[in-house]
Amino acid sequence: MPQPTTAGHNRRFSSDALRNALRITGIYAIFAGLWILCSDQAMGYFFTPSNELVRVSMFKGWLFVTVTSGLLLALNYRFTSRLFDRRWELQRFEVILRSIGDAVIATDLEGRIEFMNPVAEALTGWSLTEARGRPLEEIFRIVNEKDRGTVENPVRQVLSQGLVVGLANHTVLIDRSGNEHPIVDNGAPIADLAGHICGVVLAFRDMSEEQAATQALRDSEGRYRLLTEYAGDWVFWLDAEGRHLYDSPACRLFTGYEPAAFAADQDLLTRCIHPEDRHLYEEHLSHNHNQVEKRLEFRVLHRDGSMRWLSHTCRPIADVSGRFLGRRGSNHDITDRKKTEITLREQQWLLNAIIEGSTDAVFVKNLEGRYLLCNQAAAAIIGTPVSEVLGRTDQDIFPEEVGTRFMAADRDILARGRRQTHEERLTTGDGRRFVVEVTKGPILDTQGQVSGLFGIARDVTERTRTMRELTRLNRTLLARGHSTQALLHAADEGSLLQQVCRIVVDDCGHVLAWIGLTDTADHKIRPVALVSLGEDSSAAIEATWTDAESSPAGRAIREGLPVIFRDIPNDPDCAPWREQAQGMGYSSCIALPLLATGTPVGALTICARLPDAFPAEEVQLLMELVNDLSFGLNALRLRQEHDRIVEILRDSEARHRLIIETAAEGFCMLTPSRQIVEVNDALCHMSGYTREELVGHHPTEFLDEANQKILLEQMALGERTRHRRYELELRRRDGSVVPLLLQASTYFEGDKPLFAFAFITDLTERRQAEELSRRLHMAVEQVSSSVVITDPAGAIQYVNPAFEAVTGYSRAEALGRNPRLLKSGRQDEALYRDLWQTISSGRTWTGRLVNKRKDGTVYTEEAIISPIRDAGGDIVNYVAVKRDISAELALHAEQETLRDQLQQAQKLESVGRLAGGVAHDFNNNLGVILGYVEITATNPKMDPSLRPFLEEIRKAAEHSSSLTRQLLAFARKQAITPQVLKLDDTIASMLKILRRLIGEDIKLSWMPGPDPWPVLLDPAQLDQILANLAVNARDAIGGVGKVRIETANVTVGHDYCLNHPEAVAGDYVQLTVSDSGSGMSPEVMRHIFEPFFTTKPVGTGTGLGLATVFGIVKQNLGFLNVYSEPGQGSCFKIFLPRHHEEVRPEAVAAQPVPVPEGSETILLVEDDRAMLELSRNILQSLGYKVLAANDPAEALRLAGEYSETIDLLISDVVMPEMNGRELLDRILPLRPDLRYFFVSGYTADVIAERGVLDEGVQFLQKPFSRNDLAHKIREVLGA
Repeated sequence: MPQPTTAGHNRRFSSDALRNALRITGIYAIFAGLWILCSDQAMGYFFTPSNELVRVSMFKGWLFVTVTSGLLLALNYRFTSRLFDRRWELQRFEVILRSIGDAVIATDLEGRIEFMNPVAEALTGWSLTEARGRPLEEIFRIVNEKDRGTVENPVRQVLSQGLVVGLANHTVLIDRSGNEHPIVDNGAPIADLAGHICGVVLAFRDMSEEQAATQALRDSEGRYRLLTEYAGDWVFWLDAEGRHLYDSPACRLFTGYEPAAFAADQDLLTRCIHPEDRHLYEEHLSHNHNQVEKRLEFRVLHRDGSMRWLSHTCRPIADVSGRFLGRRGSNHDITDRKKTEITLREQQWLLNAIIEGSTDAVFVKNLEGRYLLCNQAAAAIIGTPVSEVLGRTDQDIFPEEVGTRFMAADRDILARGRRQTHEERLTTGDGRRFVVEVTKGPILDTQGQVSGLFGIARDVTERTRTMRELTRLNRTLLARGHSTQALLHAADEGSLLQQVCRIVVDDCGHVLAWIGLTDTADHKIRPVALVSLGEDSSAAIEATWTDAESSPAGRAIREGLPVIFRDIPNDPDCAPWREQAQGMGYSSCIALPLLATGTPVGALTICARLPDAFPAEEVQLLMELVNDLSFGLNALRLRQEHDRIVEILRDSEARHRLIIETAAEGFCMLTPSRQIVEVNDALCHMSGYTREELVGHHPTEFLDEANQKILLEQMALGERTRHRRYELELRRRDGSVVPLLLQASTYFEGDKPLFAFAFITDLTERRQAEELSRRLHMAVEQVSSSVVITDPAGAIQYVNPAFEAVTGYSRAEALGRNPRLLKSGRQDEALYRDLWQTISSGRTWTGRLVNKRKDGTVYTEEAIISPIRDAGGDIVNYVAVKRDISAELALHAEQETLRDQLQQAQKLESVGRLAGGVAHDFNNNLGVILGYVEITATNPKMDPSLRPFLEEIRKAAEHSSSLTRQLLAFARKQAITPQVLKLDDTIASMLKILRRLIGEDIKLSWMPGPDPWPVLLDPAQLDQILANLAVNARDAIGGVGKVRIETANVTVGHDYCLNHPEAVAGDYVQLTVSDSGSGMSPEVMRHIFEPFFTTKPVGTGTGLGLATVFGIVKQNLGFLNVYSEPGQGSCFKIFLPRHHEEVRPEAVAAQPVPVPEGSETILLVEDDRAMLELSRNILQSLGYKVLAANDPAEALRLAGEYSETIDLLISDVVMPEMNGRELLDRILPLRPDLRYFFVSGYTADVIAERGVLDEGVQFLQKPFSRNDLAHKIREVLGA
């Protein structure tokens, strides 16, 4: 169809629009004119005389028609022009759609075809006429090229997204004849003028020719790839911009990526190259534009994380004009070669790391004795930098004598050809002294010839010193043990003292020991025993060292403490006798006081040739030795105390043992998988396992769970850091545990750990020393007394936690300040001057200090302040041990009050025991009296004149029973049946009775609290509480007054309990009874809860009312407080614990019924014979058959022998031989169906706890009536 030009289109459609507009306007003008002519005005104009107004109206009408016609013409022309423009656009689009090379199909919203262009008709085999109105699925049949599956409806897919979308990949169109065409397609929604989607347009293209061309190209490329696919090298082509044109399949072996990945991601190769080598590759590319072939080695990272070395060869490619076209080259795998090189370097590094990481000194010498290798540990021992050691001999480094000795030893080892281990004492050029354990041996070359000497030296100075100290302590312990034996076998004092001096000299290795006793006549020290390794020194001792004012022995006796002179030649305190001591060859000495009944009577003086010969541990042991000797002297002087001394010596002898453990340093190496690959002999010895048992195993196999966690955490840390230091405990093969210090290092290749190794040190000895130090520190930290240490100027250097707790000052606030910050100003300055003079002179001050805390409160403490001396005897610190005695002083003031409270509690307890003891027998007697009164009163043959007398007897017995119940209530032994109550309801039901009790002159106010909590209480007990308090209030008022009863929910906190010791924190219901009576004095209030205490006249009160209230409250786990002042009335506040169960509805009161009778068999057990006879008579009168037993043994016999059924057991609770509960437990196995209940006037906690009956126990309180007994029997039998 020919397409019109744009100009022709505009002219033709413009004229058509104008004609159409003129037609419509003309029609409108004709009809409007006719309307005007037919109007009333027009008719009047033509058929009536001329009228000016009519002419004007006609003119207006024609004018209106003319204007509106013009507007209509313009609007209609504009609208028609747009309509024709849109029609032309549609025709133009249809021409375009029919002319394009892609197929186009348009559908409505239902997916029915509305338009197809010729290309679509050719591809589908359907013409537009045939396809119009048909469903798209019928015409446009498409399937997936790969799985032949049906493709989603294109219309639904476009409508669901509302956008232009690519519909499917690998789509095949099946035409009407069944032929298949591979296509690519997309779809878009069609919108109307309002923007609403009204259809879908699909565009698709036949891809058959393109796929054929692509396949031909692919075949061509495949033939070329065959040339490189089986080559071991990675062949690549790059264009001039460095983009990958081709990569051979070998790239997968090197990088793990497919060749296509490098073409898709041009930076992939750069990322695969190791970060440290990328700059080499990039520099290589930037300079490779000439015709020179380049070679390069670099590392690449495989996708799996592994690394490979490549040898890269690349040659530039240019055209005939020399223009650079790109590069071609190959990559060759050289990983194996590089691994060999790296292994050699690693072995060298490992050797250096082990040598430098070792805490032992490692060195190598040539045959001339010159140092070829020396680690830092060796240089530290020598005292010379490594650079100055290498190339020199021992004679060049050490003093001549030492160097000559070392080189002679080396020549001997080289001559013998064997390894040797020995200790050497070394003095360096700067004067430092070492004891080293040296292992030396020859180095053999590959031909087995000696080429040099190696050495490993360990600094064992500290170990040697420790061993020397332990040896000294052992010798002192041995001396103590021998002295103890001497004490046990001593015949007289002189031989004992002489033997002790001999033991000290022989066992401890000191050069002199002598014992002097005080001479009360001339205040001198009289030597009584002396042993010396040298010539006799007794004359010099008597001449110079017996001055009690200046000698060590004199000071020890005077002060009662050990006196030590550690450096006699330089100590100014030794001036009076220094010359004689030096002449005798002594450089240090110690004097220890001998005590008799706590008083110094002499001293043991020990002299040593070396200075500082008495460490603290040995001083402690010597003090124990002297203490044992003091005990021995007391035993010899006081034979009557012999047994006590023997026991002390036995206890002392049990402490004579020490365990010493030493260990060497071990070595262990691990693989990245944490398997042990190498250990040394020291570690095998340390662990108890052989090398074969350790190698190949994970270290955690030799640790417990806690230490496994430590090791695994450190191993994980080792994957990120090179060096670590930590401790753990190793489980030895024999099951023992040894603490270890591990100094571990990890070797990394880049960021990847290759292996780890550790040097392992046995910490057994160090832990023991640390434990001793820790215990001493913990003792000071945890002691309840304040400990303060200051420097000589008084500045605080240490305070323990007790100091912080007492003073309120933290450790940070106290350090560096003077203790005067605690001064309260309440003590004379003379006290502080005396304190300072005492301690600064080297003596100990003891006294009381009144100090002030940080918060300003004042407190009193007992203090002991002593000087601390260094080895030279100079005062270097002061230590104060102080104890806060403020509470003790306050406690002393409260002793009188507590004594009164104790007496009161004892009185109440005594009465309680009395009440419980009396209740049983008394209630039995009352029961007999009431029972027989009731029987007599119901006897029809009784003389009526006797009835008043029986009534008085009954009243007296019931009154006595009431008193007994009150005593039991006070003693908290009354049998009760608690119920869940709401106090408000129970109190409200009792108000009438209370008003009758207090009388009309007293106003009773009832103030219930909102929603009170439930309580667990026997209602009868609540009645007792209210009745007793109401009667007491009435008597206290004595006329007109007020009584107020209130309830409230309260929560008692810990602060309240601090001021009320009887209270326990928790929720309570508070019952308050207050009155406006006369009140009570403090003296009366101290006794109000005592039984039988009353302020009423004789005969008007029992004195049990408040005692009963007190007992009931305590029995129900509550407490009460009383507030009263004379003339101000009284207020009783009773706190009953909250119960968390809901209140049960009250049962409907039963109607009175006659006394029930029965015919069952009852086993009656009662130890009181009168009560037994009464009960049997009552039961028989009720029709029951009774088996009566006066004791439990008889009851057991009747239960076993009686052949018929026993329906019920009625037993007393408290009986000889066994109680009622035990009797029931013996009978139930014989008669499992037996019903039972207990009767008693006192349960004695057999069937109740605190008087509360055990669950399920049936009980009848004595005394009881015939009616009560009859109903209880029927209740139990009918249950």
